[in-house]
Amino acid sequence: MLIALLAFYSSATYAQQDFFVLKKGNKTISSYREGFYIAFQTRSKEWTTGTITKIENDSFSIRPMIVRYYMMGSDTTYYPILSFNLNEVKVLPKKGLKIDYINGQFRINRGAGHVHWYWVKSGLLFRIGGIGYAALNLINGIIDNSLTFSWSTFGITAGVFLVGEIMRRRYKVIMQMGKKYHLEFVKISG
Repeated sequence: MLIALLAFYSSATYAQQDFFVLKKGNKTISSYREGFYIAFQTRSKEWTTGTITKIENDSFSIRPMIVRYYMMGSDTTYYPILSFNLNEVKVLPKKGLKIDYINGQFRINRGAGHVHWYWVKSGLLFRIGGIGYAALNLINGIIDNSLTFSWSTFGITAGVFLVGEIMRRRYKVIMQMGKKYHLEFVKISG
């Protein structure tokens, strides 16, 4: 009984906190509360990650942290609390994207999260395939002394490369704040 009462009290207290939400148009994508992890890029194009420590009046504070991974485990370093206005957030990573401290700065980790298949999703494989097919036909034509221009070869090469280029332009791993995405402060407390 006591445990149920404590659980109810903690959930009621948790529900009364101010928070902010990420919206795509009028649809809520995710919400952020005190204690939640957040990774974002500021208007000065610097990535930062950390735990939200305070949310109030269109601003929030985080405790930045760096996690370094080693063969035998990981090491987490925490830094002094920083405060940001919601307007300072320029970019948020899409779900599944990992922001890590790499070579002295925070960056998108292309070896983790849903970026694992980056070379396929971004069309890189198709662009390389199109160029490779053209190079193979060129080299075979030079070797056989039968170098001729073929519309079918050009069409296949251009088509495969074009598919890769369209995929590259459509593949986004970040959510840019502006017309499509925006952050909204939600005041709950009195």
